[in-house]
Amino acid sequence: MAPAFGRSISFPLSPARSSSSSSSSSKAAARHVRSISLPSSTRAAHPLLAHLHATVHAARAWAAATDPAPTPSTGLAHLHALHAALAELLLLPEPRAALRRAPAFDCLLDGFLALADAHGAFQEALVDLCRHAADAQAALRRRDAPRLASAARAQRRAEKDLARLASSARAAARLPQHHQHLLLSGSASASAAEVEVCAVLAEAVAAVAAASAAVFSAVECVSSAATAAAASVNGSSKKPAAAASLMMSLVTIRSKGAAAAAASSDEDKEMAALHKLQRLEQCVAEMEAAGSDKVFRSILHTRNSASFQEAMAPTFGRSISFPLSPARSSKHVRSTSLPSCRAPHPLLAHLRTQAAAARAWSSTSATATPASGLARIAELQVALADLLRLPEPQAAVRASASDGRLLHAFLLLADAHQGFQEALLALRAGAADARAAIRRRDAAALAAAARSRRRTEKEIGRIAADVARCARQIGSGGAAAAAADKETEMAAALADAAAASAAASAAVFSAVAAMSAAAATASGSSKKSAVFAAAFALAKAAPETADVAPEKLEELERCIDECESGSEMVFRSIVQTRLFVTAKLGSCFLGLGVDSESLPSPASRPAAARPRPLMAAGHHHVRSASVPCHSHPLLADVDGQLLALRAWTANPGQNALSLAHVRALLCVLDELLHLPLAQGALMARSAAADSLLDGFLVLADAFGSFLAALLALRQHAADLRAALRRRDAAKLASAARALRLAGGKELDHLAAALARDAARCARAGGLLASTSTTCAAAPPAEVEVARAVAEAVNDTAVASAAVFLEVGAVADAAAALASPASCSPKPKKSRLPSLVVNASGASRSRRPVSEQRREAAALEKLQELEQCVAEVESESEKVFRSLVQTRVSLLNIHTPTF
Repeated sequence: MAPAFGRSISFPLSPARSSSSSSSSSKAAARHVRSISLPSSTRAAHPLLAHLHATVHAARAWAAATDPAPTPSTGLAHLHALHAALAELLLLPEPRAALRRAPAFDCLLDGFLALADAHGAFQEALVDLCRHAADAQAALRRRDAPRLASAARAQRRAEKDLARLASSARAAARLPQHHQHLLLSGSASASAAEVEVCAVLAEAVAAVAAASAAVFSAVECVSSAATAAAASVNGSSKKPAAAASLMMSLVTIRSKGAAAAAASSDEDKEMAALHKLQRLEQCVAEMEAAGSDKVFRSILHTRNSASFQEAMAPTFGRSISFPLSPARSSKHVRSTSLPSCRAPHPLLAHLRTQAAAARAWSSTSATATPASGLARIAELQVALADLLRLPEPQAAVRASASDGRLLHAFLLLADAHQGFQEALLALRAGAADARAAIRRRDAAALAAAARSRRRTEKEIGRIAADVARCARQIGSGGAAAAAADKETEMAAALADAAAASAAASAAVFSAVAAMSAAAATASGSSKKSAVFAAAFALAKAAPETADVAPEKLEELERCIDECESGSEMVFRSIVQTRLFVTAKLGSCFLGLGVDSESLPSPASRPAAARPRPLMAAGHHHVRSASVPCHSHPLLADVDGQLLALRAWTANPGQNALSLAHVRALLCVLDELLHLPLAQGALMARSAAADSLLDGFLVLADAFGSFLAALLALRQHAADLRAALRRRDAAKLASAARALRLAGGKELDHLAAALARDAARCARAGGLLASTSTTCAAAPPAEVEVARAVAEAVNDTAVASAAVFLEVGAVADAAAALASPASCSPKPKKSRLPSLVVNASGASRSRRPVSEQRREAAALEKLQELEQCVAEVESESEKVFRSLVQTRVSLLNIHTPTF
């Protein structure tokens, strides 16, 4: 970019450039030769260096602030900004070149590692503090003295851990500063560049250590205040040692003549203690929201930027929780922040922390929300993905390639969360039906909604039982492997993370099923909904029952709204993790020359040697780089999604669930298109790829038009409803014609064009893929990939056309019921619509009963149409985005960029 800028960081020009014997032009050129990274020391500093100094000063100012008291979340924000600025500076070539020769480089690495360890332990302390605060609040509310004493002792232990963390964080900056002093004073071999870079990094480490210690101390102060408030509830003793007698005045039964002032004082102290404990929980929540995990990651990223360069630290060879080899243990035998050589890597410790947090949530899932459980699972999957990017976990995965337990576990988890998403949609529909039945006092509709919801609850319970059984089997297998061989420590950690994810998922599913059962119990006065339905029919339902049932249903719908986004995120992260593990299992056989055609087929192997998931690992799990022996898991997932979509299209149900099947197929197909074999198969068949691209373009255009049609249907249904209520003949006829045109004709034409054009593109793509003359010697797996993509286009078009036709049929039915000509085949002026009666004429009681019923049926059909549009609109937008994303992936394969 700028090859002539050859000057160093902040040093004077070389003698050849600054010589007095040079010409004036050479002197001018010498004065203006500048580096693109750092200017000269006599001029203004480099923007990145100035930005780093500014963030360092801000962090130190925050740590030194006393009025007002600093909030820990603000300190985390300062730390994250400081590490971002430091990481940007370390990307420049001059600091990296100076660090290669700096004697204090290893000590700087030790400082960053100590800070990473401290923040990893801080996350564990936050989890413990939150749990102990919840126990203390429960003990205060129940007036349980032993439980309060136990919670207070546990909370004090956590506070001592925070104090030790603050002390270790302050000590992390002393060693780099000591080496900097030696470098500045006595080392003659150190250059000015090394001095300046080491000074900048030492100052940054010191600022991070000071701010981290301030954050830990601030959290400790908040926790200490809450513990002291809980310990002073009795008010009679100032010593915290008498924990058993803290609640004596609250537990002891007082006589009626006891002093009212003492009772009021105890109540005030109890309320103050509860307030302090709630403040502690709020502080922990703010820390998690502010990004304590982000700060931990940024410290690791900064350390990696400084150490993981090829020529920067050749003697730094400490591995992740494995003993060092004799050749590498010359300089860096152990870290200054780890107790022994066998201490785990920070990412491994972070994974174990997240797994412990997920298991802790599983044990307290009865009082927590399912959305928080899904957030725990997502954080665990992110930590697992970070760890799998390191070389040691990849080697551990390759070493355990003969055991398919981990792959099968992730596949089961992905299937379970996909089924959970479908169950959430069914629960939402059932809750809406139950709410409508309660408002209308419809006994039959209420009973049908209760039966549908019970079926969905049984399905969720079955999924939870399968996942819980998988968690137990994975946990037992991982523990046995860890006990058998120390070299399988990483594989055991991965298995423990998968088991924790499965256990937390089962707890989430059970919690949602329990909430749905509670809503069903609230909507009926007995175990059988017939009793409640009969009470509705006689209009004798209790007022409190009528109030509680909608409230429980609203709570269930809010829970479903919170779980939908979290479940989608967890599903994608599990699929991504399984794809990464599969790729690493396949890459271990890539260099061995193992060919899929040379491997024995499952039918030729004896029954004892065939793979058995979640059983004893005695089978062969030989995989290629992208596709295993016979069928890659993602290719099998695509086939499974195709079968599920075809089965749903053959027996259609709710439109939203049909579109959910389509979206699941597109998500798995997009993951398949990232495999090397899939990319090679489609690049070798350019004509087939063109046809498939046209097919996805037809699908995307169709869903774009369908979204516009849904908006028009919503507007026409609202106009028709208003015309029915006002009994306006002209508006009623106009709105009915518009609804029939938008619903019946346009959607019918759209469905027919979609099925015709997409089927033609899929047929052409599949035919060209199977009969390509240029790829006659291609392996069958490539043909299967092209076939799967073509079938996905065709089946998506068929299912989408069915959804379009179904929505059009609902719109036609609503327009026919509300139309003025619905009573007679030929509308005449003398026979105006019986629905439209002048409000100033005869009263409503004189209208025929058939007209009133028909009007009620029309309003009900319009409400059904609006509900159908609301459900389909959200899923259609998601399908449209998935189509665009899949087409982009296919376009990147067809026209690669270099």
